[in-house]
Amino acid sequence: MSKAKLKLSKTTVECIHPDSPKDIRLMAAEGRLPIEGEEQVAALYYLANDKDPEIKELAHKSLSALPEELLSTAISSPEANPDLLHYLSRHFSNNSTLLGLILKNANTEIKTIESIAASTDDAGLLELIAEDGERVKSNPGIVEAMSSNKAASSSLLKKIGYIVEPGEEEAEPVEEEEEASLYKQILDMGVSQKIKLAITGNKEARTILVKEPNRLICGNVMKNPRITESEVDLFSASKSVGEEVFRLILANRDWMKKYQIKLNLVSNPRVPIPVAMNLLNHIRKKDLELLAKSRNVSKTVSNLAARLLSSMNKKKK
Repeated sequence: MSKAKLKLSKTTVECIHPDSPKDIRLMAAEGRLPIEGEEQVAALYYLANDKDPEIKELAHKSLSALPEELLSTAISSPEANPDLLHYLSRHFSNNSTLLGLILKNANTEIKTIESIAASTDDAGLLELIAEDGERVKSNPGIVEAMSSNKAASSSLLKKIGYIVEPGEEEAEPVEEEEEASLYKQILDMGVSQKIKLAITGNKEARTILVKEPNRLICGNVMKNPRITESEVDLFSASKSVGEEVFRLILANRDWMKKYQIKLNLVSNPRVPIPVAMNLLNHIRKKDLELLAKSRNVSKTVSNLAARLLSSMNKKKK
């Protein structure tokens, strides 16, 4: 199957081409030219790969600011370019709605599916990938990617043909068919039912419900007596959970004794900046070096990490 080409008018191509004047490309990257609809998504993707760092950064920001409805239309198009879909899957890696549409598009390449399978912490997306049995069966890279993902349950891994080692299974496993449909069941539940499941549910249920925006639901997941430290580790790094989850992690002394959890919270852009800044004093030098250079944390956090490093180096002299 040949790749679908980017749909761009001759006028748009003239505006965004590398040989076009920089001021014109900058205007296009800022969204100040009359380029609209799906063509705007394609044009910004093109400019996000421009060799000029300023243009590239502006295009990234403009893409992030586009309405989700417009992005959904572009992603769902039967003529969507596979490279564009791959880029958007990385750029919007925390948006489950857009990732779901990318997975459903027939033009999406295996490398994109593998990337989502390895990195998403959304159980619903993993279930969506597993549902296409033929594709999974003919592409072992998907199985390998999903098996490396902490969010993939043992029953889901069995479903896609991965051999689960003894000891990796749940202590009290749910029937395979039951667990596979749990995500869909939860969608139909009321708030009170979700709260009850958050308190009593298994790992699969906790992984789904911890992303609920309702504080009572996600909060009770964190109070579930069967929650494990490995789950808290995963949740502290998740970009799909809300502030209530982070607040409860921070309030638990036992969890906060774990260095990896502290590092996850500092590195997570979803964690409030003042919280991340307070935790920086507990971060090791080698990790401060990474944070100081990271583009995945706020500039405030990376700048403070750099200042702490500088202070450490001065003390050594």
